Amino acid sequence: MKTCSNIENLLPLYEEGVLSDAEKRLVEEHLAHCDACFRELADLRKAAALVRGLPEAALPPWFEQKIMAQVRREAESRAKNWFWPLRFKIPVSIAATLVIAVLAVFIYRTGEEPVQSVLPGAPPPAALETMRQTAPAPPPESAKKEAPAP
Repeated sequence: MKTCSNIENLLPLYEEGVLSDAEKRLVEEHLAHCDACFRELADLRKAAALVRGLPEAALPPWFEQKIMAQVRREAESRAKNWFWPLRFKIPVSIAATLVIAVLAVFIYRTGEEPVQSVLPGAPPPAALETMRQTAPAPPPESAKKEAPAP
């Protein structure tokens, strides 16, 4: 069972009828056993009845005009600002697209450089294949092992 302080926090919601069924049942069970919380609910109901009995407050005539003028000003500024970014949004988008395209082309072209430009002293690939075919065969492994070291 919940404590009185927890139930007292739920009493205004109970009075308004916005509690879930489980919370409502919990409050009703507590109220059946706790006189202090029951009196608190009775006081809350009396206060609500007094407030409902008060006449509705009359607003000054200028109040509505002032509020509506403020609403109109905000609506106008929002309408102006709604299209204002397009002046900058479109050129910035185009510039960003061009920068990305130029960078993509630059990166693509630098990735295709032939090996000769990266290694200037290296022979072309066809010359490497010819050198491999005409190079003398390496000595057999058995000849290397039998030869004495100097």
